[in-house]
Amino acid sequence: MPKLHTIFGILAAIIGLASYWPYFRSILRGETKPNRATVGIWALTGIVGATSYVASGARATALLPCVNAVCGIAVFLLALKHGVGGTSKLDIFCLLGAVVGIVGWKATGNPHTALYLTMLASTCGFAPKLKKVYFEPYTENKTAWIMYSVAAAFSLCALTKLEPYLVLYPLYLFVFDTAIAVLVTIPRKTKIQGLQGT
Repeated sequence: MPKLHTIFGILAAIIGLASYWPYFRSILRGETKPNRATVGIWALTGIVGATSYVASGARATALLPCVNAVCGIAVFLLALKHGVGGTSKLDIFCLLGAVVGIVGWKATGNPHTALYLTMLASTCGFAPKLKKVYFEPYTENKTAWIMYSVAAAFSLCALTKLEPYLVLYPLYLFVFDTAIAVLVTIPRKTKIQGLQGT
């Protein structure tokens, strides 16, 4: 019988994968308009992050990052046609920050250092995302972000060691996914004019 941490890791991956369905659907319907710079950064760093995380020794907790890496590419491709942004000064600055992080990873060749640099680079993608969600919460899918947050919580529960290089990545996912889920959810409850449910 699978161990409890393995079950949590599998649940995280299943919920994470399922969360992309309402997100894809809302993008195609024009309800969600992802920021191109953000999802481009995440697609790039998601691949590097998942790879370096596995190389660092993660197992059950690596399932969700692997799901995010694959689905992140799909979101980026959809955003090219259905997304917004990508050309502002903030977008370009964050994209350059992500590139610097990737170059730093290639220079070190250390999976732990690579993971930290990738998280730093990926954080750059949250700047335009948080700005967009704060001012235009109706352009994101509430259900998807709540599911992302739940999946990240299960990924944390899948930890078997409290080594920094194993803890920080799922913790990073949980903090940022939860922050966006809160920003997307609260305005809908206050019924700000112009918001629409998803």
